[in-house]
Amino acid sequence: MYLLGQTHNPLDSQEALLAMLDRQLVLVVELRREDLPRLRALIRKYRDLPMDLADATLVRVAEREAVRQVFTLDKARLPNLQARAPETLTIIP
Repeated sequence: MYLLGQTHNPLDSQEALLAMLDRQLVLVVELRREDLPRLRALIRKYRDLPMDLADATLVRVAEREAVRQVFTLDKARLPNLQARAPETLTIIP
């Protein structure tokens, strides 16, 4: 919700996200202990870009859940994340 607070109308933005969660248009998934080796591998592999934990988590969870679309509000990181994401991964917005 932090990045939603940076939008033009933070309350409307937060309500829109909550509505998407309520309608199950957006899925929030947990990070699991068994994901840690893959996270470490992704961070090491892309250390020159760099890939942080948030980026690695998006990629890993998409792999694990066979998700083809991921949602992030961190537009500053989008170009770096897209450079590291599998070709079949679409980043929204």
